[in-house]
Amino acid sequence: MIDTVTPPAGATKRRPWLLAAGVLAIGLVWLGVLPWVETLPPVARHIRCQDEAEVDPSALFYTELPLVQELAHRREVLGGAAWRRGRWLHAPEKSSAESR
Repeated sequence: MIDTVTPPAGATKRRPWLLAAGVLAIGLVWLGVLPWVETLPPVARHIRCQDEAEVDPSALFYTELPLVQELAHRREVLGGAAWRRGRWLHAPEKSSAESR
């Protein structure tokens, strides 16, 4: 014989409220918090750079884009500190002597 477990008293009354609270929390984050985060300067700058570089946000592998390969080269040339300060946007182009 299979022993069945009955839920505690009142548990079935709480379930719809828990579901509603979960949906409300997700809705607040999706419709309130994420749009606010998008307006923060670092995030807005990143989104603008992605748009200017025509990076498709739904793309799975960004490393296949030519721009990403160029940025990886600039990061190697500049080093970590300059990269973190955002100087990678205006890094010197690869000279013909470096490519040899």
